[in-house]
Amino acid sequence: MISRQGMYEADGKTMKNKVKATIAHAVTNDIVLAVAAYSWYARRSAATDSLAGKMGVGGVGTGAATYEPTGWMVVASAVTAALLMFGANLGGTLTYNYGIGFAPLKGASVKKAQ
Repeated sequence: MISRQGMYEADGKTMKNKVKATIAHAVTNDIVLAVAAYSWYARRSAATDSLAGKMGVGGVGTGAATYEPTGWMVVASAVTAALLMFGANLGGTLTYNYGIGFAPLKGASVKKAQ
């Protein structure tokens, strides 16, 4: 997209809206991935630490309370869900408003209405 059409408008100073949306979409999804991965890692580490203390190193437990999230994990999950919806909205805007991600079919012909 950028290599074909460039990043800037005709004046050479103003960045195109679809380029701004593309960058925001990528950054938002990167943040969502990082926060979700860290939250999963923290929850898994806490569960492993509590199980190691109760059952010995390498013990396996099945208690649901072992995997219960803390307060910050719930907040992080809510923020992650909101950012995920925002990123999805940006992706939909890129697809349906700007046509990014659609490739025209080769050899397809447009039929005229009679």
